[in-house]
Amino acid sequence: MLDKAMAEFKLSESAAHIHNWVRGMNPWPGAWFMTAGGKKIKVMECRVAPSHGEAPGTVLATKPLTVACGEGAVQLLHVVPEGKKPMDGTSFAAGLRLKTGDSL
Repeated sequence: MLDKAMAEFKLSESAAHIHNWVRGMNPWPGAWFMTAGGKKIKVMECRVAPSHGEAPGTVLATKPLTVACGEGAVQLLHVVPEGKKPMDGTSFAAGLRLKTGDSL
């Protein structure tokens, strides 16, 4: 049986793996990752995007929120930040004042 702890993924994994993981864990228990600051971010929907070799977790764009992975990148389309309501990735990035080059 699945539990919430099993749904964690790392941004060091490939974008294809993360995308499939998010699809497989939605709606329950919901795929999630921890930010460098220790915040849990649940990802409800994402899309694979090209990357240019940046370190995993690096913000590549904020509209839509695109983050580098171990191989490739993912666009975080819908997220649920810890203790918050669901929102789109662009709103999440704006709320944290993320900019290109920042790290999650």
